[in-house]
Amino acid sequence: MSDIFEDIVELLLEGGVICEYTNEDMYQYLQDNDHEQTLNQYLSKIGRIVKPTADNAAFFAAYISLDKPKYQTLVRQQITETMNQLEPLVRWLHLVSTSSLTDRPVSPGDVVKISVILDAVESSPVLCDDLALLSRSRMLSNTQSSAKGQIDAIMKKLVEYGYLIPDGRTGAQYIATGKWSHLYDVMTFISTHEQLSEEVEDQEDLPL
Repeated sequence: MSDIFEDIVELLLEGGVICEYTNEDMYQYLQDNDHEQTLNQYLSKIGRIVKPTADNAAFFAAYISLDKPKYQTLVRQQITETMNQLEPLVRWLHLVSTSSLTDRPVSPGDVVKISVILDAVESSPVLCDDLALLSRSRMLSNTQSSAKGQIDAIMKKLVEYGYLIPDGRTGAQYIATGKWSHLYDVMTFISTHEQLSEEVEDQEDLPL
């Protein structure tokens, strides 16, 4: 196996999401149908398959079938983890969209500038309160007292979670990754399946 093949397998099985902004070489490799087919033949031996997100902006590993209890348990855990993170992530998305005066959600490749968010927060008590709530959330918690400090800390947390990557070395702006596309797919699944504990056993098209 080539080094890039092995690297892709390891990253996918670790729960990673591959997009052109975080792993351009891997993303381009997966654009080749022959490469994707070879990878799937390998992953199928352990019940996994590589899948694109709904917008084709990223790739991730999913279960081929949920016919084994251990797969069902793992998927439930992943769904629960995502649901626990939804409130702070949605609140952050609202903060960014309000700051940039756009109605569309953050998409892979979007540039998020700290200065734009800071200007909006400093001129809006509502956004300032939203930022404070984000800073107290478990996922994005920090001990910064200033608005800029809180924004900086939150951005770094989102880098750790894989949702952003630094754009340059100044820390002034970031690029959104394909993990947002994966999150939106999971959110769509959750919103259309209320009885997750029962339906997950029969659902074979999970974005996980």
